[in-house]
Amino acid sequence: MRPMVYAILLLMLLATSATSAFGTEPVPTRVCDINAEPERFEGVEVLVRGTIHVGMDATNISDPGCPGVAIQLSVSDEAYRRKDIRAFEHDVRKYGMRAVAIVIGQFHAKALVLPYPMPAIDMHAIKNVVFEAK
Repeated sequence: MRPMVYAILLLMLLATSATSAFGTEPVPTRVCDINAEPERFEGVEVLVRGTIHVGMDATNISDPGCPGVAIQLSVSDEAYRRKDIRAFEHDVRKYGMRAVAIVIGQFHAKALVLPYPMPAIDMHAIKNVVFEAK
């Protein structure tokens, strides 16, 4: 009986560890917080609300609370298949506008994005988009 109890406890511990290590709940944060402590957010799934600027070569997210600071947004081919991301890109380019939105993705302090390695969020979802005139 005792080995069975230990086996159940071990399985519960492993299940709890796997859930916390690979959980899908993003950490709500701000561009300013990520900029202040990028190493704290390295590899972390984040949820960030900010102003998204789409340029010719790059798309980034910024926060009026820390002017002059932005984090580049990258989108993998797999994430680009998502309807919300495709629709956002289409609308923002079509109307030549910027947007305030919530992005969800994994943060990397030195992502290999163009034109050179810089902080980036590998975005896989966007929601609560509000378009603004430039």
